[in-house]
Amino acid sequence: MTDFNDVAQASGMDAVRRMLEKVEQDAPKPASDTPAAPAVEPWPKFDGDISRFLDTEPPPRKWFVHNRLLAGRAAVLTGIGGASKTTALYHFALGAVLGWLPWDWKVDTTGTALLFLTEDTTDDTHHALADLCESLSDEDRARVADKLRVFSLAGEDVRLLSVDQGALYENARALGLIARCAAIDDVAFIGIDPALALSEGDELSQAHQRYLGQFIDKLAIQTGACAMLVTHATKASANADEITSHASRGGGGITDAVRAEFLLRTMTTKEATAHGVNGNDRKRYVQLVATKANKAPLEAFTPLWLERGRNGLLYPAELALVERQESSLTMTDRRVYDVLRELCKTSVPMRQEWRLECQRRGLVAGSSEDAKTKSMQRIIGRLLEAGLIKRGSARGSYIPTYQDETA
Repeated sequence: MTDFNDVAQASGMDAVRRMLEKVEQDAPKPASDTPAAPAVEPWPKFDGDISRFLDTEPPPRKWFVHNRLLAGRAAVLTGIGGASKTTALYHFALGAVLGWLPWDWKVDTTGTALLFLTEDTTDDTHHALADLCESLSDEDRARVADKLRVFSLAGEDVRLLSVDQGALYENARALGLIARCAAIDDVAFIGIDPALALSEGDELSQAHQRYLGQFIDKLAIQTGACAMLVTHATKASANADEITSHASRGGGGITDAVRAEFLLRTMTTKEATAHGVNGNDRKRYVQLVATKANKAPLEAFTPLWLERGRNGLLYPAELALVERQESSLTMTDRRVYDVLRELCKTSVPMRQEWRLECQRRGLVAGSSEDAKTKSMQRIIGRLLEAGLIKRGSARGSYIPTYQDETA
């Protein structure tokens, strides 16, 4: 190799500069730390042209259940444990197959129904169908056999969404679920129970919950079916006086991602008193109420009372509000009632303790202890008749009828 000094002496410094430039050009370039920018493509791919909408009538909106559940979109059915969510899911599935529900809701779209029950065995399914189909005609039973598919998945790995570096993605099972459902031409209803089993994501993460809801909505859109996902509700929703949306437990993003949310809740003590239902009989009744229903009219939000009949099946309940006799109560009666509510926030008082506290506050009068006791008994009688109090578990004690909703 020729030395640069020799080149300089023989040909001058310009020749040396030319040699250095060539060496620099031929040397391998180090990899850049900055990745190349991706090719920019317009998004969304369609152009957003709406001109055709201005000169044509829109097609009729397609409902699965008229004015309540849209076909081709996702919905959530939520409730605390023991609220008959899975039973209701079976009823919706049979409604899709047979064209009717046990209660007065109109089924607009019929076809095949698919149920994916991640907590049920084949024995559970066998018993459930025996109860549901016992009173059906031979024709209806044949249609159920042809159009209902139940996947009993207890004990299986049913996770559809996996986590990679904190981000959710649809795994092979998720893609397989869409493929199985889309392969059936006339799917009208898809029920999946429960949401908690489907995702490795964080139930309290808004982003993770929204992704799960979006996946179920995608399943509905690609199949044209109403896809209903069962979730667990917050405990507060079970006793709430006013039902609001986002009743599903955890991140509320799942409700944002779907088109409807329906809540199933057991009758509260307060509602039982209002309807003249006694004691534990209230647990026979559940309320089905829409907390969110896009495109639905206002009447869709009217609560529906259902009664759990034989084997837990759901039927329309025959309930009527009873007249309360509170008008006969005096102001003193109401103040005595307020004292009981206040005392019960700490512990349930015996009748004598309640009376003595009322005497201390000047609410119970009498010329003697016997007279004061009888005055208190009369007040207690009126409060019992008005339905504001009931006997406690200990002899000689009373508790407010609605204490478990207000404490």
